[in-house]
Amino acid sequence: MKKSMIVTLLASVFLTFFIFNTKTSAAVVLEGVDSNYIIKDMNGTPQRQKINIYNQSRLEMEILPDNSMIQYTYDANGNLLKRSKATPAEPYIFSTSVVSYDIYLKGVPDSVKTVRFPTWTEYNQQDDLEWIDGVKVAPNLWRGTVVVSKHRMETGAYVTHVYADSNAVAGVTTQIKNTQTVRAPQTVGLDAEYYEVVIEGVSRTIQEVKFPTWTEKNDQDDIERPYVIGERIGNTTWKIRIPFSKHNYEAGNYFTHIYAHDKYGNSNYIGGTSVAVKGGVGVSGPKTTNISAGSYDVLIYGLDPNIKRVQFPTWTPNKEQDDLEWIEGVKVAPGVWKATVLFQRHNSEVGSYITDIYADNKYVGGLVCNVNR
Repeated sequence: MKKSMIVTLLASVFLTFFIFNTKTSAAVVLEGVDSNYIIKDMNGTPQRQKINIYNQSRLEMEILPDNSMIQYTYDANGNLLKRSKATPAEPYIFSTSVVSYDIYLKGVPDSVKTVRFPTWTEYNQQDDLEWIDGVKVAPNLWRGTVVVSKHRMETGAYVTHVYADSNAVAGVTTQIKNTQTVRAPQTVGLDAEYYEVVIEGVSRTIQEVKFPTWTEKNDQDDIERPYVIGERIGNTTWKIRIPFSKHNYEAGNYFTHIYAHDKYGNSNYIGGTSVAVKGGVGVSGPKTTNISAGSYDVLIYGLDPNIKRVQFPTWTPNKEQDDLEWIEGVKVAPGVWKATVLFQRHNSEVGSYITDIYADNKYVGGLVCNVNR
C-alpha cells in the first residue's frame, strides 16, 4: 500500500474515533443558528469539498460543500456539548450587535504566504480603512475578521477587498444595520425591590451580553465588577434583573449600558437605558425561610442619612415576648440599616418571627417572617 494512502486512511480513522468517542456526542442535537460569516472562492472558482477546521486538536467546525457550516462546542473536559449549523450570510446583511463577522477565502494555493482583507465603510470613503491580516485556518482556507467597532459601528455598506500575496483575488460588500430594541420601565419605586432591562434583536451568534449598571449618585462607585452577564431568554433576546440591594437602595437615576461579546473576545456597546427610581422608606427581608438556614437578614432603607441608631426588636408569638431581643442595627449605606435574626436566640422555634424597627426611638416599619422546617 502506498504511503499516501496509509496517511489518508489513518487520518480518516482518527477523525471517526474522535467524533464518536466524545462522551456526549450521542445525545447532542444539531441546532440551527444565524450566521456571521461570508465565504468567497478565490478567482471565482467554486471549491466544493468539505473542509475541517481544528483548534487545539479538536474539530471546531466543518465547512460543507454548500458552504453551510457546522460548529462544535465542548465543555472544559473536551466533551461535546452541541453541534450548531449555520448557513452562508446571503444576502450579506448583519446587525451591529454581531460585533464581528468572518470572511473566508477558499481555494488559496499552498504557495500563497499572506492574505489580507482591507475593509472600509462607504460613509466618508476610506477614512476608516483597516488592512486586516488573514489567518490560515486550514489547508487552502484563510479567514479575515471584520470588527464593527473598528469602523465606529457605522451602519450602511462595508466594503472588503481580498489580496493574496498583493494580488486582488476577491471582494465583497456587506450591509450593517441596527436591529436592537431596549425595554425597561421609565420609573419604579424602591418598594419593588428590582426591575428588569430587556434587549431584543441581538445577533444569535453572540456568546454573551453584559449589563453594567450604576446609580447617578457618586458616579460609578456601585457598579458590579466583573460586569453582570445577562440571561438569554430567546434566540435574539437577553435580559437582566437589577436588584436595588446591589446599589445600596439608592433613589435617583439608574444607568445601564449593554455590551455584546463575540467568540473572539471582541465587544460592542449595543444599547443602554436609564430608569428613575423613586425613594421612600421600605423594609426588605424574607417572607418565609427554613430553620436550617440558621438566620435571616432584615433591612430598612430610605431613612434619613442623619439617623444615629436603628433597632430591630424581634420575638416569636409563642409565650408572648419571652424571647424578645433588641437587635442593634448596622449601618450598611447612607439611609440603609441591617439586622441579623439568629434562630438560636429564639430557642430555634418555628412559626412566625416578628420584627419592629425603630429609628432614633421612632417606629418606622416592621416585618413578619414565617420559619418552617
